[in-house]
Amino acid sequence: MQSNGNGHGPRHVQPLVGIPSARDRSTRYFGLSIYIQNRMYVQGVTHAQGAPITIPLELEETTLRTIYDNLDAIFLPGGEDIDPSRYNEAPHELLGAVDKERDRTEFLLASWAMAENKPLLAICRGHRS
Repeated sequence: MQSNGNGHGPRHVQPLVGIPSARDRSTRYFGLSIYIQNRMYVQGVTHAQGAPITIPLELEETTLRTIYDNLDAIFLPGGEDIDPSRYNEAPHELLGAVDKERDRTEFLLASWAMAENKPLLAICRGHRS
């Protein structure tokens, strides 16, 4: 193991890649909001020799920042539409489902990563974050 340089203890050799979760609000779980992740995204990160870390939604910003600070990279996956109010736009008639909390989480992660030059991969929905 190597030190991660931030005083938080030893670091594994594999880079830690944070992937924000999505939600499953189906009736399968009695209407509970369940955090989920596409298995293909997790497999892609591990295939690239990374260690995927699923990031839950609805965290306080300081808690999210603590997780972010211990990651080596961020991967913003695809998913539902981004709320157009994020861009000061009105909803379009073809707008699909949105998740404002996922938007908030991904926008924070993306802004921190870009400001600090942390590796960031964004696809589909994530590219618009």
